Amino acid sequence: MKIFSTWICIDERGDDSWFPASGGLSSERRIQAIYWRALCVAFFSARLHNPDLRLVLFSNVAQLPEIDGISIERTLSRLGVELRTTPFEHRTPPGYYGHWRNQFYEFSIFEYIKTSPDFADDDLLLMVDSDCIITANLAPLYADIERFGAINCEIGYFTPRHIINGISRLDMMSIFEQLEGRAPCDIPKYYAGEFFAARVAQVAKIYDCFEQVWPQLLDRHSAGLPKFNEEAHTLSYIYWKLGLDNDNGGKYVKRMNTNPVVFRNTGPVDVQLPIWHLPLEKTTGLRRMFRLCARLGFDVQAIAPAAFNARAGAVCNVVRIPARNKIYFAAQFAKTAFGKFFRS
Repeated sequence: MKIFSTWICIDERGDDSWFPASGGLSSERRIQAIYWRALCVAFFSARLHNPDLRLVLFSNVAQLPEIDGISIERTLSRLGVELRTTPFEHRTPPGYYGHWRNQFYEFSIFEYIKTSPDFADDDLLLMVDSDCIITANLAPLYADIERFGAINCEIGYFTPRHIINGISRLDMMSIFEQLEGRAPCDIPKYYAGEFFAARVAQVAKIYDCFEQVWPQLLDRHSAGLPKFNEEAHTLSYIYWKLGLDNDNGGKYVKRMNTNPVVFRNTGPVDVQLPIWHLPLEKTTGLRRMFRLCARLGFDVQAIAPAAFNARAGAVCNVVRIPARNKIYFAAQFAKTAFGKFFRS
């Protein structure tokens, strides 16, 4: 069975952390609302282009909220989304890393999938971050999962010394060697954590590998040693250890930086990609797409796929950036920059 999924982990005060792109703490209800909106858009777009997919939401909460007057529970039910309440068993301790303390939730999801009778070894799992929009039928992607067992997406524009969430790829190389007792032949690749695609049989192997390295990461933190700060560091190590290194997912997804002030790497050619990852659009374009889906009653029959894609490309700044959006981005950048200056 072909499965499309995403996840949301709800943090309480004391277990929260700072989410830079969203501009707040993960325990704040207004920050959580950003992700509820985004995942509704992700599932709507997935169902619009892929009517036969099994859709699954993994969450550590069973009670779903109302956002902007919209019942998330009824919305997901209308789209045929299964809710799988999955406990968070791998939360990093305080001080482990400043951002995204819930990123290791993915591994709790893998544990759930491994032990649940509702997932078969030959099922094909795609799990993406909630700030993704699906713009095409994903049959070729699932065919590649079946062919290769797992497909990954390499983020290849970093130099070996570029710091990625606290460590560089050269640091990763050193940690790999210390954990495994052998050095990689090449500088490790850094694989995007927002995209995971594998047979469920491989999910079990990946989780088993994580279960071995998890206590080592906690020990390294206690000892003040360099460690993997987030799930993408860890997955990059696991893929290397299991011989799953590949960039076969790169033709399907791209981390699109739509901000023209800080860094922009997208344009009209990217509309051909079937998965748009839009981390900088969580509070802007994806919120507008949520409103559009709400006006449609989250009915995928109410809009043509091409019309939906055109609207998403416009409001999420994929194709081009309207002048008013450039002004918005500049104002947000100035607010952040000067805010840090005055707080220092």
